[in-house]
Amino acid sequence: MIVRSRFVVGCAVMAASAFLWGCLGESPNPVVFDQVIESTIFSNQLLSPVVVYRNGRVLDTLPSRTTRTYQIGQKGIFQHGWKLVSPRSPFGEPYGIEPFVDLGIQYNVNDVVIITNTANGRTLFTPRIVNAWFGPITLITVNGWASDRRDPGLTLFAGESTSLDHAPYYYWNATSDVVIGDVNGFHIWRASRVDTNEQGEPQLRLEEPGGYIGSGLTNTLVIF
Repeated sequence: MIVRSRFVVGCAVMAASAFLWGCLGESPNPVVFDQVIESTIFSNQLLSPVVVYRNGRVLDTLPSRTTRTYQIGQKGIFQHGWKLVSPRSPFGEPYGIEPFVDLGIQYNVNDVVIITNTANGRTLFTPRIVNAWFGPITLITVNGWASDRRDPGLTLFAGESTSLDHAPYYYWNATSDVVIGDVNGFHIWRASRVDTNEQGEPQLRLEEPGGYIGSGLTNTLVIF
């Protein structure tokens, strides 16, 4: 009986070992729990802060267009993610979307994560609006013809523009548009991907000028 018991245990150990080494042999990456993971660099290209997570806990809030190195210096499994932070109304409601992106397990000893206007396979955009009107205007609707329509209610006063440090983001769809109105309700402006201007360009388009690559910034919409 004792011999049989040891034989069974021995077989179980050998089987488990064979399975483990078989899995590791198929992996092109180093074994994460058998080496020291040194650091992770996060580079935020968005025009809004993001919250950085490590193993499900908040690691830091990374401002827009900022790069930081986060030291680890330990063996183990480290999983990272980030979440977009939208500006909020005086009532605490987000003006834009706030997707969370799970980056999975870090395999490289030193890893670099570049955060751009892509979240979970979808493109993000932020409309660049400049208020040249004599009074306040409001961003009424974004993506009015899509299932992910938003009604931000973001107000810009005369001479004010959307922020380049904390801008609201939305999903970029085939019919993406923005509708803006003056607070008195007498004038409405609309810019759409499917409508063109006098030059034959879409009224709303991703331009990302120099210094803003990967930000999802649109062409400037001057309201006057």
